[in-house]
Amino acid sequence: MAGCFREGELAGRHLKIVGHGGSRGREAYNLALGQRRASAVASYLVGRGLPEARIKTTSVGEYEAKGKEESGWRRDRRVEILLGDEAELLPRPASGSAPSGI
Repeated sequence: MAGCFREGELAGRHLKIVGHGGSRGREAYNLALGQRRASAVASYLVGRGLPEARIKTTSVGEYEAKGKEESGWRRDRRVEILLGDEAELLPRPASGSAPSGI
């Protein structure tokens, strides 16, 4: 994937990596957890040569979590990788009542 963004047809494009948390635990914990997930993916891609300046990370924490049992919680543990131009990668509104800036 990083190679495609370095020298392939996606060269020059930007990524936004959105980390998700689960419905269990405190709000602050889930926001931080989502950010750690997004940052881990960003670090992996930077380590493979994708310029850090073309990656933005954010977290939606528990605000898009749907899990009610283990299989659902497993699906909540994820990141989304969004493709776009830098101007398109502004923070998106989260579902529910997420704090501004997410």
